[in-house]
Amino acid sequence: MGEALEVAKALVEPTMKLLDMVGGAIGTVYEPRHKRKMADATAYEINVIGEAMRKAADMPIVYDQNGVAINSEDFNRLMQRAGTRLVLQETIKQHNIESVIDNAYELLEKEEQCSEEPIDQGWVNRFFDSVADVSDEDLQQLWGKVLAGEIKQPKSYSLRTLETLKNLSKHEAELFEKVATLATRMHSNLFLTCETEILRRYEISYDAILCLDECGLINSDGMVSYNPKISINDSVAIFSKSKLLLLKGTSERPTKISIGIFGLTQAGKELYSILECDSNESYLCDFAEEIEKNNKGNVSITLHQIHTYDGENIRYNTLALREFPPRKDEEKEQSNDQL
Repeated sequence: MGEALEVAKALVEPTMKLLDMVGGAIGTVYEPRHKRKMADATAYEINVIGEAMRKAADMPIVYDQNGVAINSEDFNRLMQRAGTRLVLQETIKQHNIESVIDNAYELLEKEEQCSEEPIDQGWVNRFFDSVADVSDEDLQQLWGKVLAGEIKQPKSYSLRTLETLKNLSKHEAELFEKVATLATRMHSNLFLTCETEILRRYEISYDAILCLDECGLINSDGMVSYNPKISINDSVAIFSKSKLLLLKGTSERPTKISIGIFGLTQAGKELYSILECDSNESYLCDFAEEIEKNNKGNVSITLHQIHTYDGENIRYNTLALREFPPRKDEEKEQSNDQL
C-alpha cells in the first residue's frame, strides 16, 4: 500500500510543484484548465469592453470666470471609468498568465518526475511580470514550455533569456524557429553555416540573420569560426537532432581545419532546447560539402543516423549514409558506435 502511494506521489510531482509555485507567485490557487468552466469568448469579450471603456474615458473640461476647471460630478464618473479600465486591464493580464500556466500544466502532466530544487523567486517574479502582457497564443505556448522546463530543472533559462523572449515578436519567434531547423551542435556550441549561398537555398536571408542578432539570439559576425585539429586517428562530431557529421583528418599528423559559423547566443541555445524541429539532411549535406571544399585534402566527412543522444554520449550507426568527398569503398558491415 505504501509503495503504491509513493508511485502516485512521484507521478504528480511536476504538476504539484507547479501549483505550489503559482500559488506563491500570484497569490491565488490555480485550477487547471480542464477543471474550469470558461466561455471561449471571454478573452474576446474582455478586449471589446476594454476598448469601449478606453474610448469613453474622456475628461470633461469646464471654462468659467475662475479659469479652467474639471466638473466634479463628471470627474467622479471619470474615476469610476478609470477604475473599471484598470480592473479590465488586470483581468486581461490574469487571463494571459493563466493561459501560460495552462500550457505548462499540460506539458507537466506527461512527466513523472522533476528536480526537487526550488525555483529562484526572482526568476518567478520576472517570469509572471513578462507573460502578463503576452496575448498571442503561439507565444503563450512558447512561454509555457519555458515554465515547464524550469519546473523540471531550475536554472535552465536565465533572466537574460526571459528578457530576450519578452521582447520577441511573433514574427521574430517564427523566424528563429525556421532558422533553428538548420542548427547543428559541436560540444556545447550551437550554430549554422555562415555561407550565405547555402542559407539562401533554405530561404534564410542575411537580413533574417541580422534581425535575430538584434533580438539577441544569433551572432551575425561572419568572421567567427571553429578551428579543431583532427587526424586520421581522431574525429570531430557535428550533429543535429537525428543526424551526425563525422569529420576525420586525412593524415596522421593533426591538422587544423576551419568552419565558418553563425553561432547561437546563450539565449538562443536555451530557446532552441524547447523547439520541436528535426534534422534537415539536405542542409547537413550542403554544410558537409562546404566544409570539405574549404579544407580540401585535409578532411573527410561521413553522414550518420543517430540512435540516441543523452546530452553527453551519442550512439550512431557506423554505416555512413553519405561520404564527402564521395568514395567507392566496399560497403562495411552495419554496426553501432558511440562517441
